[in-house]
Amino acid sequence: MALEGRVALVTGGGRGIGKAISLALAEDGADIAVNYRADEDAARETVGEIEQVGRRAIAVQASVDSLDDDERMVREVVDAFGFVDILVNNAGIASRGRPVSDTDPAEVERVIRAHAIGPHHLCRLVLTTMRERPKPPWRRWRSRCRRKSNRTASGSTWSRQGSWRPRWVGGW
Repeated sequence: MALEGRVALVTGGGRGIGKAISLALAEDGADIAVNYRADEDAARETVGEIEQVGRRAIAVQASVDSLDDDERMVREVVDAFGFVDILVNNAGIASRGRPVSDTDPAEVERVIRAHAIGPHHLCRLVLTTMRERPKPPWRRWRSRCRRKSNRTASGSTWSRQGSWRPRWVGGW
């Protein structure tokens, strides 16, 4: 149980890949906050499966593309568990698949809010609690590796790289 005592927030954690991630983290010992946008039944089912493996879990409704929802979701998770150690930005939406010439700018904004702005805002929100948590023994090794990467990537970097969508942020 490598993640014993850790708390994970998994966006889109009630169905598909998000559900598999939620269950895998729970099996490794983490308590899980399962985020869902619309399918409450699937999220509650996932919470039940997590509880069956002996971990604590809650379902939290929020649309990741809404900054207000993101703030409320993080508050609910911190109120329930006290902190967040692991953030999995799994939630995503599909574009409506039109050619660029027929795509409404509002559609582009919707996709960017769900895949880039919302996940970035969630990272900012959970970093406070992540920084307050005890560090695991492998933290020093990871820090040395990060010195060689670009830790200060900005929005302009993301736009040059295409769709920036972090999948996991571990703050310990």
